[in-house]
Amino acid sequence: MFRRMLDDGNVRNQTEIARLRGISGTRVTQLVKIASLPRPILDYLLSVPTEQQVFFTERRLRRIVRLPSEDEQVKAFEELRCSVEAYGNWETHPAGPRLPRSRPGP
Repeated sequence: MFRRMLDDGNVRNQTEIARLRGISGTRVTQLVKIASLPRPILDYLLSVPTEQQVFFTERRLRRIVRLPSEDEQVKAFEELRCSVEAYGNWETHPAGPRLPRSRPGP
């Protein structure tokens, strides 16, 4: 969304987005960088079933964004993706869905 606002000329810069949205410029930068990941990564993320989206956290994506080249980003993402698929059973994957702990009864 922020990338589109910039590309369409609706805002002058990321500082203006931050002011309009009431968030920090750093936060806008983080989100714009994630939205600027290579197209194959973004396409995959958009196709991931909801129950698997929890694995592709913003923190993990920010690590990939910091890599210097698109090739390195794609390679790192493929390693991340393969680690999920190789595990087999998503429900028991260490980064799989977290269920709330039940509280002991009275």
